[in-house]
Amino acid sequence: NVSSNIDSAQTDDDHPVKLCNAVTYTGTGSARTVSGFGFQPDMVWIKNRASPGDQAHRIVDSSRGVSKAMIPEDTQVENTETTAIQAFNSDGFTIGSALGGYNTNTGTYIAWGWKANGGTTSTNSSGTVTTTVQANQAAGFSILTYTGGNGTWGSTNQDTIGHGLTAAPEFMIFKERNATDAWTVFHHMTGNGGGTTPAHNNLRLDTSDALYTNQSYKSFGGVMPTSTVITIEGNTTNLSTSTHVAYVWHGVDGYSKFGSYEGNGATDGTFVYTGFRPRMIFLKQIDGGAEWACYDTERDTGNMAERCSEWDLEAAEKTSTDLSTDGADFLSNGFKFRGGGGGRTNQDGRTFVYGAWADVPFKYNVPF
Repeated sequence: NVSSNIDSAQTDDDHPVKLCNAVTYTGTGSARTVSGFGFQPDMVWIKNRASPGDQAHRIVDSSRGVSKAMIPEDTQVENTETTAIQAFNSDGFTIGSALGGYNTNTGTYIAWGWKANGGTTSTNSSGTVTTTVQANQAAGFSILTYTGGNGTWGSTNQDTIGHGLTAAPEFMIFKERNATDAWTVFHHMTGNGGGTTPAHNNLRLDTSDALYTNQSYKSFGGVMPTSTVITIEGNTTNLSTSTHVAYVWHGVDGYSKFGSYEGNGATDGTFVYTGFRPRMIFLKQIDGGAEWACYDTERDTGNMAERCSEWDLEAAEKTSTDLSTDGADFLSNGFKFRGGGGGRTNQDGRTFVYGAWADVPFKYNVPF
């Protein structure tokens, strides 16, 4: 059943697309407002669809402050950009005079946004390291900021951090804000890899690399997250001289789902059941090198969805023509691959992890 907190039969703030949405816009080269989210976002991820050289994509959130931008495809430190996003507002965000990455004249952009708690944070002392948390429990999403507790590898140097949600996180993205180091990703369906649980391994957001399974470096300590805390170990998640940010999700019935599937390499591709028509999905092959691929129904309103943004690259968005074999149908209860055997989506015999956020739950949809 769809969560009572996320019910598309209602029209207030618990409608799925009022918790996560995608908006396209064209840059003007001058200060402007981007609207159409249907809610006030607390995290936005903006990517130039053509990327003409100075268009590194940005993640901005209301916990760190709107002038603080992170670059997902790169290991660099947090940037201060005072002329970029000026504020989050009730339906989107306001941009200042910044151009590259935000508002180049005639540039085309995609912005994905998530709602947390309107910028209101709280202190969480559930773990050995205190976090500042902005949580949307109904949506299974929270933003964490904290200073690491140790940073040395090994089980005796692990710490825990509270995440503010009501269930164990299933997808998490971590980055040191003041140190040049990797984006570290946990997904609960990566399999055991080099250890005995998915927490023995990690992915990297800033590369196309396969799952990292070296057991000398376990960023999540080999300990699965719980309904209250996340275990952290080593420099990318727990360095004591670094401030860290983490974006944390768990699935919510009828709204979001984080799972895995096996590619079959066929034009009649693998079907993935979500229980809702997705608004956006991301995909990552874990047993081979392949880009992080993101599709949404904002850029492709009909099937096949073919416009793919790569989260680990500055490159322009790809189409099925560019990729030859990648694309998906967005269905009333999930998604299905139609392009064949591309390494980003459906390569035969390869394992992929995914995340999906809802457009319309199956409960309220007419199958097609």
